[in-house]
Amino acid sequence: MSPAAALPAPGHHSDSPAGVDLERMSLAEAAQWYASRGIPVFPCRPRGKEPLVEGGFHAATTDEARIREWWRRWPGANIGVPAGPASGWLAVDVDPRNGGDSTVQDWIRRYGRWPDTAEAVTGGGGRHIVFRHVDGLRCGPLAPGVDLKVTGGYIVVAPSIHPSGGRYMWDGMDGADSLGRLSDPPGWLLRLAREKRPPTGSTAAPGRKIGAGHRNTELTSLAGVLRSRGAGEVELLDLLGRINERLCDPPLRADEVERIAQSVSRYEPRAENERPDSQRVFERLDEGRYRMMLPGIASELEIDLLRREDGNLVGELIARCHLPGNRGVDGLLSIADFNISSARARVERAKLIATRANTKSEEVDWPGIVEDFCQRVLLAEREGEPAVDLADVPVRETDPYILVDGFPVLKHHAVVVFGDGASGKSLLALYLAWKLTERGETVIYADWELDAADHRERLESIAGPFRGIKYVRCRLPLREETERLRRIAREEGATYLICDSIALGCDGPPEAAETAMRYFQCLRRIGLGCLLIAHVSKGEEGDKKPFGSAFWHNSARATWFAKRGEQVGTENIVHVALFNRKSNLGPLRPPLGFELRFEEGKTTIRRTDAADIGEFADKLTVAQRMAHLLRGGAMTVSELAERLEVADSSIRSVMNRKPGIFIRLADGRVALLAKEGGSDATQ
Repeated sequence: MSPAAALPAPGHHSDSPAGVDLERMSLAEAAQWYASRGIPVFPCRPRGKEPLVEGGFHAATTDEARIREWWRRWPGANIGVPAGPASGWLAVDVDPRNGGDSTVQDWIRRYGRWPDTAEAVTGGGGRHIVFRHVDGLRCGPLAPGVDLKVTGGYIVVAPSIHPSGGRYMWDGMDGADSLGRLSDPPGWLLRLAREKRPPTGSTAAPGRKIGAGHRNTELTSLAGVLRSRGAGEVELLDLLGRINERLCDPPLRADEVERIAQSVSRYEPRAENERPDSQRVFERLDEGRYRMMLPGIASELEIDLLRREDGNLVGELIARCHLPGNRGVDGLLSIADFNISSARARVERAKLIATRANTKSEEVDWPGIVEDFCQRVLLAEREGEPAVDLADVPVRETDPYILVDGFPVLKHHAVVVFGDGASGKSLLALYLAWKLTERGETVIYADWELDAADHRERLESIAGPFRGIKYVRCRLPLREETERLRRIAREEGATYLICDSIALGCDGPPEAAETAMRYFQCLRRIGLGCLLIAHVSKGEEGDKKPFGSAFWHNSARATWFAKRGEQVGTENIVHVALFNRKSNLGPLRPPLGFELRFEEGKTTIRRTDAADIGEFADKLTVAQRMAHLLRGGAMTVSELAERLEVADSSIRSVMNRKPGIFIRLADGRVALLAKEGGSDATQ
């Protein structure tokens, strides 16, 4: 049952015959009111719709403490609610400025009135009609002036304030109480949503589709042209949404389209007497990555992978143009390394771009544009990022890790699992990907070793038929794959990355310091928490650090050594132990054991205690081995010393150092105080 369907009718406010009066509440109080009724919320920019927290609408929660902290930090924040299963809502967003009222009136004439359900006035003259959620629908434009908000979309709710200054309000006699009695959407509305008919009088779009890898670029360029002609955010969102649905294959997620419209609408439209190429919007996209948008000529310059070579600033320059008659490939005019510091290189590249764009020099000043762009990049790199007060840095609103069978998956940092070949690392990584996906994470599995068919066979042997893990076959070093992975992560809404394996993704010797530093710079650009699979070296530190390298070991926030037990004869069971070699964000974790059972077409992975595996026991500390023995009951100091083959003094020393784990009973025996025994109880 959806949260909305299970929502009890809230009690009536004493001063409001229609029920709860959200207008009398502060935004913080209203946010708590929604959450107390099972409706997750997240903060949006005051008098705006842009999310204020990392993860956007994906961060929506009903947690009282987290909501209190959000609105303590941003007391004027508007309240956002995600559509879809999280809230149980399907929202119809009606914008009268783009013909929404006419569309709704036409529907009423054709199909009759829809059932009574929750309705809201948006503050800008629009309306939200909220029904119970239905699976299988896609977010986006439904008809002129009407959008459908389901999974992947969200709405702003009362008593938020619209950019125009008007207040969002729940409409009707029942007001907000109607959220406890949502109706199912009418059948005719579902048919329209599933058909996603184009507006009356339009025809299917001729020509090529906009494929993955080009959708963001082309929609952004188009939005730039429209904005330079005076289109506002609402118009941009409406037009881009329609183009996305009809021309993009597959369409971008609705929140990606909203992000483009919001970003481009920040720029001022071109004045009537300005040259088309005079409007230049420069922005820093990321570390070592800049862009200049040229809305008036549907073009842009982008520089990426900036680095210093012999004192010069060098990067990969990309020039795009979507003007009719350009000689590029799908709008791409040029992509090649470029010496920003060289005046001659600027002149030569400007000539190439002008030729490929097929524009006239009196209309478009490409030499001036390239020079302007290069000067801004040089200045930005020289200045660097400004200092910030740590108190102003947004606090991450999610837990730092996800515990999967005792293994802490860091959500924002890199973890390395390293070991000999055939030690079960890749199989455990795929198992973790499955478990994370089951918990709602979107995982990218970037693979340099096998192929998609191999991993599908492995996954189905572990989980049966299962969808959700995003597999990416990589053939080049991570440095060359970074932008593709960033794009896929953005388009898929990815929250975690697995790289299998490090060595094949390196652009130099894995043990070299420079290789490790470049690899982690690329991971930082991708911007996801990640699990990295690595091998061991033959050196003395091979089982202590990935590749025996201090640079890999120090750059990761946690490292684990994987050790496979000996397989006896033809038995189909393999034991793998993971030993925590480093943990920056907490104490070292105790060893973890896993049993891998292989049967025809099926692989069963289950958590075990590493101390139960005889060949791994000698790798445990005395405290861990003591805890394992005491799970069976209290023992004397002498009995423990004899079983563990250590001196009595060693047992007493451990007891003195671990008073929160072990306790001496009245009869002198030693017992386990921790709730969980075995090797997991202590270090």
